[in-house]
Amino acid sequence: MSDLVSVDSSIKSNGASYNSAIDRDLTVPEFDTDNETVWNLLKKFLSSTVAWSYIMDYAESRDGRGAWKALLKNYEGVTSMKLCKSEARELVKNNSYTGETAAHGLDDFIRTFKDAFYFEDLWLSC
Repeated sequence: MSDLVSVDSSIKSNGASYNSAIDRDLTVPEFDTDNETVWNLLKKFLSSTVAWSYIMDYAESRDGRGAWKALLKNYEGVTSMKLCKSEARELVKNNSYTGETAAHGLDDFIRTFKDAFYFEDLWLSC
């Protein structure tokens, strides 16, 4: 963990961004081999899933980095954040406490609202 912190500090202190630090690594000789290895792993695990539709355009070039970035854009991008925020708001709007039941008690009700407000707050801070 301390190595991670020192690397992060050195990147910030040099004024470089995280992406520029990654882009520097694209020039190392191992990049092509590693890039293809990442592609092969993604293909192996995602070819029969919905996620394949986001990366299939990278099949011909076997571009693991491009495929990975496409997955991040879809699953951690603005659209995904808006969907989670919308789901949290719907959960709060459509949930009401009607008393204790065997399947759903007051603690469950409180936890549901805490989770919804956590996600709402998380997306507002981005």
